[in-house]
Amino acid sequence: MNEKRMKVFSVAALGFAALALVLVAYSFERGVLVMMHYVCPLVCAFAGIALVGGRYRKQPDLWMGAAFVGWYVVSRMLLGERYLDHSFMMFSNLCCAYLLALPFARCAGDGLRKHGLKTVSVIFVAAYGALAWAGVLSALLCSPLTLPGLGTEISIHTDRRLWAGNHPNISACMFLLAIMLGVWLIAVSRRRWLAVPAVLLAAGAYAGIALADSRTVMLQAGCFAAGAVFLGMLRLPVRALWKRMVIGLAAGAACLALVFVSFGWAAQLIADASANMSALAETVQKTKVATRSIWKDLATMTGRTGIYAKLLKAVAERPSILGAGLLNSEIVQVIRKVSGAEHAHNAYLQTLLNMGLPGLLMAAYFTVRAVWTACRLVFSGSAAFADQLLAVMLMVLLVSAISEPYLFTEYLTIANMPFFLIFGYTLEAQRHERQ
Repeated sequence: MNEKRMKVFSVAALGFAALALVLVAYSFERGVLVMMHYVCPLVCAFAGIALVGGRYRKQPDLWMGAAFVGWYVVSRMLLGERYLDHSFMMFSNLCCAYLLALPFARCAGDGLRKHGLKTVSVIFVAAYGALAWAGVLSALLCSPLTLPGLGTEISIHTDRRLWAGNHPNISACMFLLAIMLGVWLIAVSRRRWLAVPAVLLAAGAYAGIALADSRTVMLQAGCFAAGAVFLGMLRLPVRALWKRMVIGLAAGAACLALVFVSFGWAAQLIADASANMSALAETVQKTKVATRSIWKDLATMTGRTGIYAKLLKAVAERPSILGAGLLNSEIVQVIRKVSGAEHAHNAYLQTLLNMGLPGLLMAAYFTVRAVWTACRLVFSGSAAFADQLLAVMLMVLLVSAISEPYLFTEYLTIANMPFFLIFGYTLEAQRHERQ
């Protein structure tokens, strides 16, 4: 396959994977079926072409990704699940993250023009931004909305949070992706008119985060805004780097606090707009972020540290988990038994339960590599602002690994695939900087 056809095939495969991931968000069952039966074969074809073409040569990060997927298959075999069975859904999504998203920029020769990332960004911003606006409309009308043809319901549930076909924390994570990728599109695009639809869709995603009421994602959104401000301060005409850093840290901290508190203002604004529906107005007011202290339950991370302790104790009592992990059908049962939760609320613990100590060590490798790459780009004196934004996005998504299981082995790949796609582009950006 020649270079031009390889690029067309690569972007098409990546765009199809992004559409499948969007379908997972809109209609879980349909999205999963498309991911398993259509996207996974395309990803394997992409990986095969890249391997035959020698594009993995001298690329330890890409080999580590392939090893991660390979160890997952081996671990299932060691546990007696020889045909993957219930695990095939996770296998297909891991393929998307580690065999397509991570090596994409390098294997498709897309490190400079970023056609693939732009395609994914447009799909995510449009789809998740529209979904967020549907949630806002549902809140304003005080009535559930059902997506035509999909049957997915969007509404403010009895827990006073926005459910947009998924758990509010997952929806908030999707909306955060729409905001960050929308900002990146504005920074990288030469067509300035694209800023108008990008800002409108990002505004809906911002309101969607406020209604989803996920403090973790609100903090992440504040961190992204703070990181963007910090990057701007580093470009000030001040000779001493430490002075620019001090100014940037101060401005970033102020921006983080302002963004976090502003979600409460957004929720209140929506409540006031639906004042004729007193029940909904009361509901939204109760989720006002400004009334929920950021320090409340901070020591226990809203009860998460208790879950971590119980899971670690369960692993100590069953050391075989350190070898190959547990079957996917067992993991939820074990977590429910020891903590009552549905998942580990931590990406590293979830990876340990899924793939044992070898999987955890590989996840640690990706973490260290991502942090190192992002820091090198942020403090590079010649890196493009858009590339530095990618580094900030990478760090923001990495924060979710602390309190949620969305990275490394999470089967929904809500943050998994985008994280490794952005990771691959930051690796390429750093490589071009060294040259």
